[in-house]
Amino acid sequence: MLTIALAARAAWIVVLLGGVALLSRQPPRPRAAASLMAGGSCAALVVVVSATGGTQSGYFGFLLALPFCMLVLLPGQLAPAVTCGGVGIAAGALMLSGAGAPAVEIARWTG
Repeated sequence: MLTIALAARAAWIVVLLGGVALLSRQPPRPRAAASLMAGGSCAALVVVVSATGGTQSGYFGFLLALPFCMLVLLPGQLAPAVTCGGVGIAAGALMLSGAGAPAVEIARWTG
């Protein structure tokens, strides 16, 4: 599983560098960069969390922090943050449900 997590992190780096390349182009492509960075970051983080222990992973809480990271990386663009927030909440709720967490804990995560 650690090999999967390592591969996901490597892919995440490539996605972020691709987003930077799109922002550096003339003319810049901010929407394409935002889509690439948000989608790739959400997918990579969900894989890393799943591969490193799911709800017991040290990365689990980062599912809720990723939207704020998107706001810092892509200032002025709300859609990537909203996308990552929705994916993080849904992925976290599914992982909690799969781990047999009580409904109250799942509700706290989604609320």
